[in-house]
Amino acid sequence: MQNSIKEPILADEAEKLIAQITENRWWQGSVIPDKSLSGFVEQKSNIDYWVVASQTCNLYNPDFKKIPVFELIAGRKIDKCLPQFSKGDNPRIIHVEAFSDNGKISVEIDIQKRNWLPRHLLAELEKPIFNVQDSKCGDDPYLKYQWLDNFIGWLARSYNRITLPDKFNEAMRLSRIEEVLQKKLTKHHENCMAFI
Repeated sequence: MQNSIKEPILADEAEKLIAQITENRWWQGSVIPDKSLSGFVEQKSNIDYWVVASQTCNLYNPDFKKIPVFELIAGRKIDKCLPQFSKGDNPRIIHVEAFSDNGKISVEIDIQKRNWLPRHLLAELEKPIFNVQDSKCGDDPYLKYQWLDNFIGWLARSYNRITLPDKFNEAMRLSRIEEVLQKKLTKHHENCMAFI
């Protein structure tokens, strides 16, 4: 790979880079093995993958001056996705499945471990083998959630999440108020959305 620091990218070079990024089919939710980014991110034993967090429209933007970098969030391979981490309710961790032509993997993504790399690297990296994408699979109700939608929603909430004291959250859990609210809001979510 080229040095990650480049001189300003000219229009004809930008066009070639975008063509290669498009051909490689990069999008939000693409999964990059940690070893593929050796020399660009600090290699740590508890990171197996990096998941592209940047919006797909930003990945394909022809203006490299306006959008010079893309965002990655660290992930590690897990045996299976757990329901309590699959919906995106946890502010720091989400479990998702990523798919390829040869199967799928389960990944735990930790929002506290992030990296921003020069966007032109996407033209130089090998095509992503795995991608987080929407799919209905399995009989368990939590597996019917859309993986990419959950990932995107979880990312969005990380920017506007209301932070309450841990004691308040614990009191809500112990009093079962949180459980009642979750059930009622889920059951009547269409009525609640009418007020937004």
